[in-house]
Amino acid sequence: MGTLIWTCPQAVHVRINRNDVFAMNRNMRILASVVLRFDAKPGKTNRIEPHSDRRAGICFRKTFLPPIFPPMTAMKHQVTHWFCSVAMMSWMSLLVQGVEPAKPFMAYGASATSRELVAVRYSQADGTLSSKIVQREPIGCEGAPVIYHEKFRSLYVLSLRAKEGELNKMVIFSVADDGRLTRKQQLPTKHGSAYASFDRSGRYLLSVSYFEGHVDVYRLDENGTPAHLGTTFENRNQAHSILTAPNNRSVYVPYVKDNNAMFQYRFDPQRGVLRSLDPPRVEVPDGIGPRHVAFHPTKPFVFFSNEQHLGATSYRMARDGRLSLVQVCDAGKLKTAEGLYASDTTITPDGRHLFVAVRDFAGKKRDGIHRYRIKEDGHLVHLNMIEADAIPWGLKMSPNGGLLLVTAAHGETLSAYEIGGDSKLTKRTSLTWGNMIRAVAVVTVK
Repeated sequence: MGTLIWTCPQAVHVRINRNDVFAMNRNMRILASVVLRFDAKPGKTNRIEPHSDRRAGICFRKTFLPPIFPPMTAMKHQVTHWFCSVAMMSWMSLLVQGVEPAKPFMAYGASATSRELVAVRYSQADGTLSSKIVQREPIGCEGAPVIYHEKFRSLYVLSLRAKEGELNKMVIFSVADDGRLTRKQQLPTKHGSAYASFDRSGRYLLSVSYFEGHVDVYRLDENGTPAHLGTTFENRNQAHSILTAPNNRSVYVPYVKDNNAMFQYRFDPQRGVLRSLDPPRVEVPDGIGPRHVAFHPTKPFVFFSNEQHLGATSYRMARDGRLSLVQVCDAGKLKTAEGLYASDTTITPDGRHLFVAVRDFAGKKRDGIHRYRIKEDGHLVHLNMIEADAIPWGLKMSPNGGLLLVTAAHGETLSAYEIGGDSKLTKRTSLTWGNMIRAVAVVTVK
């Protein structure tokens, strides 16, 4: 009998390293970090788990593996590095074939200085990644968050704060199939916005105000036009992010600097209402400054970048949404110091690594992207730091998860890092796109 496994269509080689199977192209470059994982223990039934890493836009399918494939137990305990080439195992070529190039995509960011929305197109040919600015559109405000709604194929840009004589606003653009922007409408908002997101159903837009501390919820109508539903205020400013949990039932709002707090809420996806959990506040150690949030894709863990105490903090989510502290993980050898502040964070699609950006306002060239390994129990292990341009403010995965985009607010650049094996970063392209661009939105295009 053979074994039912999950394979990645369109790969040429497969490498088995300990208990992971990798899909690779002809240049031996990893296309998907894990095609399958198995738990092989002597005397016990082997367990095979498919992993859905979309690093190269790869989908997975079930495949019948011939019985000549070595036993799982033998592979784990006797093989460290094993390469299966087409020549050695011709039947493998029937299971896996080459991979299609990643689809082109757009990256959008709002410059607070020039008050314009900038569009960058990414494409790949013959293994070479290219990027170029294709459009600039005035927005008439100090734009900060830029978020994309797939159903309405629209881009929403919110103002950070209104200048004297102005109103806080939201500017909405339609996105064509080729990524070109067309201004749709402009609406006033209740408060400024440092961070905005859509709930998992796409029916609500949630926003937090840094300078005022308000948490706003907007309902989207059938055309994607927002209407203000309500505001939550915890009598403090410096709120910094808001994102619903994967089950769309919980929301956490962190506050940085002297506030050093986090509030937890139950979210009603039918009415768009936030209700405080008991207790309303999450345990936050002194001097942490929780800032931005990233949820594990499959496990009940949530991670926050630490603006003040450099590093990241992990929490476990209970069934009712309440958080319990797991760990505060430092940023390696980089110690908390004047002028050093973490910014954004994001997690790899397979949930195995976390990235956190650190900004150096002291000008000592300590700007960088820190990489952490996520353990099964939610603990973090700091792996390394890769240098970034001045003041890396926003992080965003490309649509297929194969690239990490980094916007440098003072360096005025947008850089794309290839995410390789073990989520190691290699810079592939960079361009100058504008000053004080804090966030990035990405959209797959034709």
